Amino acid sequence: MHLSSYIDKLKVSLHRAPRVGFVGMGISNSALLGEAAGCPLTVRVSTEASLTELPEGTRVLRGKAALSDIDEDIIIFSPSARRDVPELLAAKERGAIFLSDAELYFLDHGEFAYAVSGSDGKSTTATLTRELLKERHPETELIGNIGVPFAEAREGSRAVAELSSFQLTYMQPRVRSAILTPITENHLDWHTDLDEYIEAKLNLFTNAMRRVSTPDSPISARILGDIGCDAIYSASYRYTELKRLYKADTYITLEGDFIAVNGEILLPVSDISRKEPHNIHNLMGAIAVTLGECTREHIAEVAHGFRGLEHRIEHIGSAFGADFINSSIDTTPTRTASTLAALARPVRVILGGRGKHLDLLPCVEPMKSYATRISLYGEAADEYYPVLNKCGITDRIECARFNRFAEAIEHATCGICEGFAPVIRGGATEAVLLSPAATGYGEFRNFAERGRYFKQYIKEKYKTQLCERK
Repeated sequence: MHLSSYIDKLKVSLHRAPRVGFVGMGISNSALLGEAAGCPLTVRVSTEASLTELPEGTRVLRGKAALSDIDEDIIIFSPSARRDVPELLAAKERGAIFLSDAELYFLDHGEFAYAVSGSDGKSTTATLTRELLKERHPETELIGNIGVPFAEAREGSRAVAELSSFQLTYMQPRVRSAILTPITENHLDWHTDLDEYIEAKLNLFTNAMRRVSTPDSPISARILGDIGCDAIYSASYRYTELKRLYKADTYITLEGDFIAVNGEILLPVSDISRKEPHNIHNLMGAIAVTLGECTREHIAEVAHGFRGLEHRIEHIGSAFGADFINSSIDTTPTRTASTLAALARPVRVILGGRGKHLDLLPCVEPMKSYATRISLYGEAADEYYPVLNKCGITDRIECARFNRFAEAIEHATCGICEGFAPVIRGGATEAVLLSPAATGYGEFRNFAERGRYFKQYIKEKYKTQLCERK
């Protein structure tokens, strides 16, 4: 449902234009702002938020004053805004309606939506799901956390929605098919504890017509037996074992060098262009959530044609024997650990940004195996350095802390010029890897902006020396 339609209905019951408030003004709320034209508007944001093109007469409250004088009839929340602070709870008690762009969308679009959530692999799984659906539904689009905002989704079109735990804390959307990718610790800087985080993720299944999950993380394995699923996918269990452990209608497994459905071969791994373990796993999830909606031939075509996502193990190029790799989307230690394991080569690693109160421990062994230099930056630098020090990593390799991202890049690339001799291990040469294990917040609006900055920095520094990786 469009916000404008919701407002029109509310006008009838109120006998006036409703007062509309926005808490936060990111991409999602900015997309809705125009639909509230003609209503008394209030925008409530943090002190540093940048605001442009607000309707004339909009009341703006910042910082400590942001939640004062709440008198709105409708309050629209950005995904990362919590709603359980006293001022907001009091407003809800007085009758204020709480909404978000995602909640508005799912009021009447669920029959067209395939929803993706979890902790690791969401964006790749969502992208592959969209590509698989496009055989029969060419208009299928990505919406939500990747793709277009919910408010800009096309009417009546198939859509693949990536949803965060922030959004799912406050909604249980009715969707055509839903998948939970592996769940690992995440966003503990926002959620009260891990249990709240897991509960939010499970809200995705409450009203899903079809449910897909995996046991391929300790948390996912622990909860899978309790939730029940229509389809289960796993790269860790063979079909016979998975069927014995969990009840489902469909099992997608890795049987040797083949992806199989209920034990029957579907696709050889050799046909997949991106053969990293996480990409194979993400493809299996996408197959599970779309099974029966595309042909075997199309699955093979998508598997062969997929080249990966921007900011996820994205090779920028090579110079003087070193490769440069952007994996800015790795905002948790488990993702960074996965990237290090997938590359399995000597790397100079850039870590940092703003942490999520997550344990760096998953990265320790991969760091010991592959890191040749560690460049830490931002708020997370002081959080991560003691862990690396305690584990003895700082005694073995150079590890330095910096305030700014650019300083960390310069440290990571220092000495890579004419006459540079890269570390060679197991036949693989050294790479400079951005895999930060933290968000981009602080210096950047998101991980994508950080990744673009990194790519531009490398391209400007090496200019004509930079060439495509062979």
